[in-house]
Amino acid sequence: MRNGFLIIGDILSLYLALMATLLLRYGSLFNQYTTLHVIPFTIIFILWLIVYYIAGLYELTNTKNSVPFYQTLLTATIICIGVAIAYFYLVPSTGIAPRANLLIFSIAAVGFIASWRWTFNALVVRTTSNATLIVGANPQSQELYDYLLANPQLGYNVLGIIDITNESAVTALAKVTQFKNVRTIVLSREALALERITSELYHLLKDKMTFTLLSNFYETITGKVPLGSIDQ
Repeated sequence: MRNGFLIIGDILSLYLALMATLLLRYGSLFNQYTTLHVIPFTIIFILWLIVYYIAGLYELTNTKNSVPFYQTLLTATIICIGVAIAYFYLVPSTGIAPRANLLIFSIAAVGFIASWRWTFNALVVRTTSNATLIVGANPQSQELYDYLLANPQLGYNVLGIIDITNESAVTALAKVTQFKNVRTIVLSREALALERITSELYHLLKDKMTFTLLSNFYETITGKVPLGSIDQ
């Protein structure tokens, strides 16, 4: 879903940049030149999206307001501009004077796309609503906790880890789920093996929470197989 919003936003940003270019370049003759530019620029936009995809700019793990993200975005955009220049010089039959138009378009595209991506990344963090609780403390759960904290754009507001070796684990589980509006509970294999934990989880079924195994959730979120599950 969020990947779809990213793609749609990028497409709108590119067309806005094109419209801004035509307005600045041709003024009152804007409508006359729109048809001439739409088809060749649409081809360029398709190539543009492909470059962004290859660069990993539609991977949610990368979409955050950080220096590495904007370095990747800038590098990919420069490559896209190079592709556009090559296209117009290899296909001169488009009837478009590429130099001035591409310069204006490139500046507008960088501005619109950077603004859109900054807004998207900021909104995703602010609207993160899936309160998530990890039950069972081990190296994999700690690694998952740290990963979710570092990547709020994934949509998981991780609340913490409940140590099942603690005698107050059941009480803590009940209180956190009651007052923090927990929607997802991630369970280690050790937690599932404890009757006092599973008994409490059974009472939580009525609250329509999502229960998932730590190893499965870890692999889905990070794309890696947790080392602790390899030997099991």
